[in-house]
Order: sequence, then C-alpha cells, then structure tokens
Amino acid sequence: MDEQERARLERMLGILEQEYPDQTPFQRRQDLSEINTLRARLGLPEVDARLRPRDAAPPPPSPAPAPKPKVDPHAEARAIWAAYEAHEARVAPARAHCSRVVSATAPRQGRTPVYPLRFMGKGGGPIRCDHCQQEIRLEGHAWNGKTVSVAWDMNPKASESWCNYILGGVTFLTESNGTLRVLHGYMERSGCCSAYLAAQEQAQRDFRAQQTEEAQAASQRAGELLRALLREERGLEGGDLAQLVLRVQSSLYGYDAGTGINGP
Repeated sequence: MDEQERARLERMLGILEQEYPDQTPFQRRQDLSEINTLRARLGLPEVDARLRPRDAAPPPPSPAPAPKPKVDPHAEARAIWAAYEAHEARVAPARAHCSRVVSATAPRQGRTPVYPLRFMGKGGGPIRCDHCQQEIRLEGHAWNGKTVSVAWDMNPKASESWCNYILGGVTFLTESNGTLRVLHGYMERSGCCSAYLAAQEQAQRDFRAQQTEEAQAASQRAGELLRALLREERGLEGGDLAQLVLRVQSSLYGYDAGTGINGP
C-alpha cells in the first residue's frame, strides 16, 4: 500500500469514527463493520461497539469516593467546655488556698490563730487586707496595735498554737468564685469590710451595665450548646444540668472577681 492510499483510508476511518456516536443503532452496526474493515487494511486492531480495541484490557474501576470527614455536632460545645476547664484549673490553687486559710484561722475561744496571719499570705508572707492592703493588727499585751509581722518577732513564745484578739476585728470571706478575701472589720459594719463589699457591688453593677448584646448572646448560645452535649454524653437533666451550665456561664461570661491579694 502506497502512502496516498494509506492516507485516503485513514481519512475515511477518521470520518466514520467521528460520526459513529451520532448514528442510529442500525447505522452504527453497518459503520462498525466498515470501520473494522478499514482498520484491518491499515493494520490496526479491531474495535468493539464502543470503538475500543477488542484485545485492550478493561478500564480500571473508578476509585471509591473518599470518605467524608466525620463532623462532630458538639465541636463548639467541647471548645467551650475546654475553656471552662482551663479557667477552673487556673483558679483551683487559689480556691484550695482559701479553704486552707479559712480552716487555719477558725477562732479558738474567740481568738484568732496568729501563725496563719503571719505565714499564709502571698508567697508565705503575712496576710493583708484585700481593701487597704495593710497587715492585720493584734490587740492586747505588749503587741497591742502591732502588725502580725512585728508581733511575731516580739513574742518569744510565738508558735503555731498562739491565738490572739484582732484589733478592730477581721473577716475571712470566700468570694463568689471561691477565692479568699481578708478584710479589716466585720460584715455589715464600717471599715474595710464594708467598703470592699460596697465596691464589689458597684463593680458588678458596672459590669452588667456594660455587658453588650453580643456577650449576652454568646452566653446564651453557650448554654444551649452545653445542654445538648451534657444531656447526650453525661445523661444530665433537670437541676444538675441547669446548675452545671450556669456555673460554666458564670465562669466564662460573668463578672470576674479575681483571686485577691492573698493567693498561694
């Protein structure tokens, strides 16, 4: 076969194969026979009704679709809970210190143990009033009016068992977040205790007045998400569920009183 004849046959084959898909089933059967005749003359492999070489390997199967990533319906609630746990972890040492101080300073026959006043303040120093930041002063004997630091050094018999009256009184208060406040004076009276409580009430009023609609909406949404999570995974309902959700909302979105000046 010369080159001109081969070129003519290739053109005819090309036209037939190009028009083949648009033909009727009857016409395709006729064209397929002619196509294979031309391919045989050109030394090309025979094709089937889909114009694929009959001896060609079958096409590889389509790859299975990649599995869709599993979506956690509680992902946002878990992030809120993680933030709450982180907050609780930060406050936990101060809460534990508050419990220790309140227990250690429990009055004994109307007198207060001096040792915790001297050594259970910040960094092992003396406890100070959270309002005026001054040390507590003792009443009576040679150390009347003296701070606990001075009185401790003056008293040759100072020990963990030493108890004494407090000049003007002292209040050990557990704040709303469980941390310690120590204040000169007594509850509902004048002095540092009364001034501190008044300042805290004002701070809370200011916080509520300045709280934005966005912050309120965020707290409400957090409550809804946490209720769904805690119902499904912990089986909580009723009062137990409501109390836990409220505790989270208060910790993350409520007024933060801080940890005071007498931390561990």
